[in-house]
Amino acid sequence: MGGYGLIELVEERLSRRKSTIVITLDTNLQNESIIRKGDYCTLYCLPKRKSRSLRDLFFLERKLINEALEEAKPDLIHAHWTTEYSLAALKLKTPTIITAHDHPSDILKYIGINYLPFYLLSNYIIKNAKFITTVSPYVLDYIKKKRNYGYELIPNLLPQELFDYSKNQIKNYDYKKPIITSVLDWNDLKNPKNAILGFNQILGKYPDAQLHLFGSGMGKNEQCEQWCIENGKEQNIIFYGKVKNEYLREHLKTTTVLLHTSRTEACSMIIAESMALGLPIIGGDSSGAVPWILDNGNAGELININDPNEIAKAIFKLSRNKILRQEIGTAAKIHSEKLFNPELIYQKWEFLYSKTIEKFYESK
Repeated sequence: MGGYGLIELVEERLSRRKSTIVITLDTNLQNESIIRKGDYCTLYCLPKRKSRSLRDLFFLERKLINEALEEAKPDLIHAHWTTEYSLAALKLKTPTIITAHDHPSDILKYIGINYLPFYLLSNYIIKNAKFITTVSPYVLDYIKKKRNYGYELIPNLLPQELFDYSKNQIKNYDYKKPIITSVLDWNDLKNPKNAILGFNQILGKYPDAQLHLFGSGMGKNEQCEQWCIENGKEQNIIFYGKVKNEYLREHLKTTTVLLHTSRTEACSMIIAESMALGLPIIGGDSSGAVPWILDNGNAGELININDPNEIAKAIFKLSRNKILRQEIGTAAKIHSEKLFNPELIYQKWEFLYSKTIEKFYESK
């Protein structure tokens, strides 16, 4: 079911031949699980109900997760997201670390009442976890309000291949026509309407500019395109929808500017990957962890993403100034390697895993 940052952590462990058990849920499965065992990796892919699982607090899903854990017998459990995975592991008698990837309060603010059960569940897990980590200072501040001990900040990591690619390739900041890319979902939290409205304002000065849209609901004949047609805003917009991450990375290498209008982010991996590729990025000055990721504006343009006029000005500013694009892109590349360095973050996890196991048996 995805999980950028987590996938990269697993791949980093496997590249070092560290025995790793992956337990995940999949709504495409019916009643049968898929289990694959290799030399260093075991995968449990378990069925998840498409609806109504929240009514019994994921009872069936938690049962399957716990059965997999019982069979696998890990030395330590690292549960991600403060939902069903963490709930399944919360009271097991195994050393456990839980990682919070979201800011429950801000998501509730933008998603609305449908998120309320997840908000309550997340807060319960944050308060009751033996030890909890998170991916940015923005979420850490929220956790500190809920508990006064047992927490740590470790960002997501990026694959070394991204940094290697950037070192071996000289980024070309010229363009034949401006290619603006946005990777968003069709909802109020990700705020794609303002990205489209801002882009439309630059077409008078850059009639060849294109806006490339990726994400859920952003594909051909999906909600975003229908809205654009209804409002006469479809000019020069290409709708891709959800694509494989490998395809998206290849596209980013040809992009002029990444426009990210999300109203909140805990640790945006699309921003992180774009930084590693040396892309100039436009993000929200109050969008959760975005200012932290973009080094408070030193590694990207921070603006009011709720104002289409501000978005248009930022796109125009970067489109007309090659030197500025190069300066910001270079700063982004340098800063991304400091924040998301796979070697450094892997070592932090190894230390924390060992310390957690040691403390668990000391307390016994």
